[in-house]
Amino acid sequence: MTIEDQWICHRWRGHGDVLNKATDADRRNPLTNLPPLITSEWLNKPRELRAKTCATADDAVAWLETEVNAVSPQIKEPGAWSRFTTSIEDFRDRLTAFRPVTVSYWLVDNTRLDLNVTPSRWREPEAPPS
Repeated sequence: MTIEDQWICHRWRGHGDVLNKATDADRRNPLTNLPPLITSEWLNKPRELRAKTCATADDAVAWLETEVNAVSPQIKEPGAWSRFTTSIEDFRDRLTAFRPVTVSYWLVDNTRLDLNVTPSRWREPEAPPS
């Protein structure tokens, strides 16, 4: 890791109707505060969506845990919290390898929470040998 390695944490929570009415172009537009369709586009979104910048992958995983734990009673999908907790090590491995993590949950008040951590030095997955 280098001095400039950072894990940028993004948070978006909004009403479901906003997402349902948004076009792909709306979500891809770097000037809107809507969650993007493509993970790499989080870094182009307005700074107001940046919740935190972490110095380590472990700090970024802890941020994800805190955010999801805060809304766990409100998540509509049964079993989502337990699936999240069993994925923690996978998230840590991905972030340590400079690969992004995104989780999204519909909440009981018809809002959706999107959380993303994108490493500043994102490595695209290698293509399998041909």
